[in-house]
Amino acid sequence: MAILAMGMEIEAHEFDSVASKLGWEQILKNFFGLTTDQAVVEEEEIKLGKMLDNYEARLGDS
Repeated sequence: MAILAMGMEIEAHEFDSVASKLGWEQILKNFFGLTTDQAVVEEEEIKLGKMLDNYEARLGDS
C-alpha cells in the first residue's frame, strides 16, 4: 500500500509537470499558431521515459 501511495504522490508532482510541458509544446502551441520547440519536446520525452522506467521497476517489485 505504501508503494502505491508513493507512486501516486510522485505522479502528482513529477509526471504531471512533464506531461503538461509536452502537451503545451505538441498540442496547444499548434492550436495557438505557435512553433513547437523540438528541443524542449526531446528533453521532456527523455524525462518521461526515465520516469516511466522507474514506475515500472517499482511497481514490478510489488
